[in-house]
Amino acid sequence: MATLCLTPLCIYNTANNESKRPKHTRKHYYGIGKSTIELANIELCQLRTQVVKYKREQVKLKRLTEFNLRSTKSSLRDIQETLEIIEDLYGDEAFEKDQN
Repeated sequence: MATLCLTPLCIYNTANNESKRPKHTRKHYYGIGKSTIELANIELCQLRTQVVKYKREQVKLKRLTEFNLRSTKSSLRDIQETLEIIEDLYGDEAFEKDQN
């Protein structure tokens, strides 16, 4: 919503100075700018778009974190199975420490 100001502009008839007719005036409209309500609405829209972007990014990060966790658990499970196989094959000799 723009605010308008009205200022009268007098136009004088120079051809006939002796007549007592009323002077003609034209009204000019000058725009001042946007009101504070419009500025608040624009800022509110910008904040809403930022919130939407933030929520999208949070969903993406959560999904990536879940993938990473699943991958880490899978790797841990594979390593534990490998250790069990080594222990079953070699028994106590599998993890002997060097005694010097």
